[in-house]
Formats: sequence, C-alpha cells, structure tokens
Amino acid sequence: MLGNYFANRALSHYFQYRTVWMGLHLADPTPAGDLTTEMSTGGYMRRKLGFGTPAARSIASTGSVVFSALVGAQVTHFGFWTNQVGQHLLAAQELDTPLVVTASAQVLIGPGDIVIQLA
Repeated sequence: MLGNYFANRALSHYFQYRTVWMGLHLADPTPAGDLTTEMSTGGYMRRKLGFGTPAARSIASTGSVVFSALVGAQVTHFGFWTNQVGQHLLAAQELDTPLVVTASAQVLIGPGDIVIQLA
C-alpha cells in the first residue's frame, strides 16, 4: 500500500510538473506502451494536457485539448505519454464506451474531464 503523501507526490512529479502528452488509442496500449495501438493517420498528433494539484490520491486535467482533422475510427483508450512522439507511457484509461470518431471530426477534452487516480 502506498501512503497518501507518496501517492500525491508521485502524481505531482509525473503529471503536474512535467509535460504530459495525451494520445488516442484504437486498442489497449498495454503497460508496455504499445505504439501500434495509437491513432496515426490523418492530422492526428498527441496533444499537451496540463494537470492541477493532486489531492486524495488523484489529479485532474486543467486545460482543454482538441484533436482535429481525424480519420474515422473507434477510440477505446486514452494514453498519457512523456513525449509527443514515442517515449514512455505514464498511464492509460479504457473508455467506458468506445468513442466513434467520424472523418474530419474533432475530439474535445475539457478541464476536469481527465482524472488520474492511484488506488
């Protein structure tokens, strides 16, 4: 079991004080960070996502992110990465319901829409 102090400090270190890049995935990126599951066509690219101050073992997004010029696809996971291209997967979340994206559509993530928790 991780103590609350450590959990909040870890979240702060990796999400609040570093640049985090959000990605859209068509399948589970797995804990190893499988890049082949990430959307990669059209005008897709990862987007920077800011996070606030952690509390109670969780940290929430603070800004908005817009993914645009996408091709038709079904997004099943969000991934959070250390760089805009490649690098290391920090966390991933399976969506409760896959997000069906139509060609030329946009995906908008608003403040507080993303919450990372350490159980």
